[in-house]
Amino acid sequence: MVSFKNITIISDDIEFVEALGGLLEDSLNFNIKKVNSESLQTKDLIDNLSEIIIVDSFSSILNKVFLTELLSRIVGLVPIIYLYHSDNEVNDTVGSKLPKPIYFPKLLIRIKKEMKDFVINKNREIEIGPYSFNYLMKRLVTKAGSEIRLTEMETKILNFLYESNGKLIRRDTLLTEVWGYKSEVMTHTLETHIYRLRKKISANCISQNLLVSEPGGYRLDL
Repeated sequence: MVSFKNITIISDDIEFVEALGGLLEDSLNFNIKKVNSESLQTKDLIDNLSEIIIVDSFSSILNKVFLTELLSRIVGLVPIIYLYHSDNEVNDTVGSKLPKPIYFPKLLIRIKKEMKDFVINKNREIEIGPYSFNYLMKRLVTKAGSEIRLTEMETKILNFLYESNGKLIRRDTLLTEVWGYKSEVMTHTLETHIYRLRKKISANCISQNLLVSEPGGYRLDL
């Protein structure tokens, strides 16, 4: 069973985030990470992805544009709840929306619902070649029942390639969508993850080159 215990709260309001974080820690023993939106770094958020993210209403247009673009990259990887003051704030935001002021029992209900819906959506078996792929469990299972464990990044890469329906995905696109930022330095790291993922896949997929490398990028031969 997947256990959701780690919550990141993004807010510029120190008093609000301290009060909300305390309530969440006391109610269901959540582990709370508090982040100021002005100091938020794309790489840090994605490398240390929580199991659910709560975003307080944006304090500036600049933060709104930045966070909206950033959170859109991870909306499929983690449940996001956006707390807002007025309806005009939520037109281009991602994730679930909840108006302020917050009624705490209602927030708890929403958190539990988002977690449940996320598990139902992600904890399903997807057929990829000779495997059943489970995103949340980070594993591939052969038809004979053998299990292949995947790392967090291998899981994200495989999931993104699967959702691309066999299209060639450029290396810089994978860096942006999986890691959340572009960097020439990261190209070697991406290639290392691809190499290890392909090695795991090919062990039970000798007759089929499932993870294909082509000039400029990668794709799944579905």
